[in-house]
Amino acid sequence: FVLGKPGIYEAKGEFQLNVTRMIPTAAIGAAQRELERVKELLRLDGLFDPVRKRPIPALASTVAVVTSTAGAALQDVITVIGKRWPCGRLVVVNARVQGDGAVHALVRALRLVNRIPGIEVCIVGRGGGGREDLSAFNSEAVCRALAAVRVATISAVGHETDISLTDLVADLRAPTPSAAAEMAVADRREVSRQ
Repeated sequence: FVLGKPGIYEAKGEFQLNVTRMIPTAAIGAAQRELERVKELLRLDGLFDPVRKRPIPALASTVAVVTSTAGAALQDVITVIGKRWPCGRLVVVNARVQGDGAVHALVRALRLVNRIPGIEVCIVGRGGGGREDLSAFNSEAVCRALAAVRVATISAVGHETDISLTDLVADLRAPTPSAAAEMAVADRREVSRQ
């Protein structure tokens, strides 16, 4: 950031900014550069490519949810799936979703999903938070682990306006965890009507 005085050099029609003070933004800049570096690596490896996206099964009966058991996001998913598809089976894989150890916990949880038989869809996510709170979902390791999940995946990180790299890697992006639950299972009323 700079503090300065703007001016216009009328003879040439040029804008000038006489800087009197500079404030370094290295921390913000470094985090953004790292995010862009990881994003470019994943793009080059084809992890954002639409052709690799798998469809969500129309009548999935077993859904894995990778999130923190302490978060409100899990309760939202449980409520929505219970209303829409009460005969569905929900497998919760607990993982730390922010702070120290979150990246490792999410990677471990996503790998565990591959070892659980019968899973048809995997939701990964958490409720809202600040940019730093959501940073684990921008990690290269988490994105690659998500891409390696053997079933269709839905990323539901933060609120509607939050976009994480896992949102770009997953087969489907949901704006919220509740929306992810709606996308993961059929609505029993609609199925009955059909």
